[in-house]
Amino acid sequence: MKVVCLDLPVADLSSAESKLMLQMFSAFAEFERNRIRVRTKEEIERAKVQGKKLGRLEAHKTIIAVQAKKASGLSQSNMAKELQLSIATVKGY
Repeated sequence: MKVVCLDLPVADLSSAESKLMLQMFSAFAEFERNRIRVRTKEEIERAKVQGKKLGRLEAHKTIIAVQAKKASGLSQSNMAKELQLSIATVKGY
């Protein structure tokens, strides 16, 4: 089977030169992906040191509303309907 890529300077991808070029592209892509991973970890650590809270923000109004409905004795499915929330959200709070 012969693969031809019109975007590369070498037309025949089955030749030794083409295989070398594809391996080099693959190595550079892997290197860049690893660098991105390292930079991401470094930024997360920097944010933690600065005291920033990571993750999703808490929905205080939603928590209060769900707890108020729960205190009134409403079932989870009725709470979800009344508050227009998913049942999973109600169960989470």
